Amino acid sequence: GGLGALNLSTAFGPLQEGVSEVFRFEEAVVGVGTNAQKLDMNGNYSLGACRDLDACRRFRQATFRNLGLPQPPPARTKPPWRAIVVQNKRYKRDTKAFVQELQNHPDLKDFEFRLIDWSPLHGEKKQRDSLQNGDFRDHMHIISETDVHISGSGTGQMYQPFLPDGAVHLALGMAKTGDADGRRPAYMEEYMAEGAPYLRALYYRRPLKFEPNFHIKTIAKLL
Repeated sequence: GGLGALNLSTAFGPLQEGVSEVFRFEEAVVGVGTNAQKLDMNGNYSLGACRDLDACRRFRQATFRNLGLPQPPPARTKPPWRAIVVQNKRYKRDTKAFVQELQNHPDLKDFEFRLIDWSPLHGEKKQRDSLQNGDFRDHMHIISETDVHISGSGTGQMYQPFLPDGAVHLALGMAKTGDADGRRPAYMEEYMAEGAPYLRALYYRRPLKFEPNFHIKTIAKLL
């Protein structure tokens, strides 16, 4: 039996309209949907078990072991540094030009930049390309050979806990925020990097709506 799901509009709609109604439940099951990971955070926006118990590193080790891949060696301490820029739908078509600018920047000659799209190609573009075949094992192989991981917010950055010890994650943030407050790093940029003490995270100041997505000089200075 039961009502199934009680959404917010059903629960609070009458109150907003001035109707006084009371819901009484003998038993209720409450879930958090897609935000369950927030339950494992502390006040510093870090995944608690990953920092206190070193769970992220252990999870990385187990993942590579179960996939039959060698454990990733530490990130390079001398150039050339292998850097990947992860395609993100929030930046649309700007990412390819951004990577080309990074490759041509005189201050970044010690970096090898590649554009990565974790999503598989479709239709006439479908091919066996290790960068875009949707194969998780291939993705982990790429991550294991990455020194600098550059990504915007969302699912594009979710592989960062699998990076080698000593790797750097450069968080590009959200594209085109509406106000100055939105330029600060927030939950989506912080919680994974803060929970992986074997990484170092750098934060790019988000652009406002009237600014270009990427300010190359600023990003070059961060790197």
